[in-house]
Amino acid sequence: MSLGDVYPTGLSGKITFILLTWYYIDKFKFSWVKISCSLLIIMFNYQFTDSKVDILTLILLNMVLIFNKLVFYWCSFKYIRVIVGFTPILWTLSLFFGVSKYLMGSSLAYKLDGVFTNRIMYTSQAIQNYSPYTLFGQNIPMTGAGGLNGYANTIFNNIKYFFLDSSYAYVIFCYGILFYLLIILVYYLSIQNQFVVDGSAELAILIFISSLHWFI
Repeated sequence: MSLGDVYPTGLSGKITFILLTWYYIDKFKFSWVKISCSLLIIMFNYQFTDSKVDILTLILLNMVLIFNKLVFYWCSFKYIRVIVGFTPILWTLSLFFGVSKYLMGSSLAYKLDGVFTNRIMYTSQAIQNYSPYTLFGQNIPMTGAGGLNGYANTIFNNIKYFFLDSSYAYVIFCYGILFYLLIILVYYLSIQNQFVVDGSAELAILIFISSLHWFI
């Protein structure tokens, strides 16, 4: 159910980031109102959108709220902020590691692909036909435009569905390694700069949580 949005996952993603923005502005302070809102959205996603990544993201967000003081204490250490700044790279490496295992026929990789709604499978198709090692990216024809409607349209028109839904894979394949590294550098410098300016770590937490969602 998309309630007027293009796809159910599009709806759930927007709701997730509205909550994330609210919690970021409020400095991730714990409150039962926030926890309750997150739990309601988790139940809504499970029932109507089946967006597993949004559910995982909101669970992680709730953990940050519950262990607020401990999380901010960890982020006071520079090496923790360095790790958080490079979290997107860790997710990217995890994606391509999953792809390598998927191509080898690993049953665990197939199960993870189900959790991440075929992100690993379509990335594996891309890596078989295109190089992920270009500096400035390449033109990769895609059919389906993502989502169940796109998939149904390709079946109806007898066209093979292919769409890079994972943000990490999309940036690397379509825009190149150089652009990908520039994005990571901006995230890293922003986190460090915020902490130097006002001693806060909200941006580090925001990027850490968001980086899981960018897997899709």
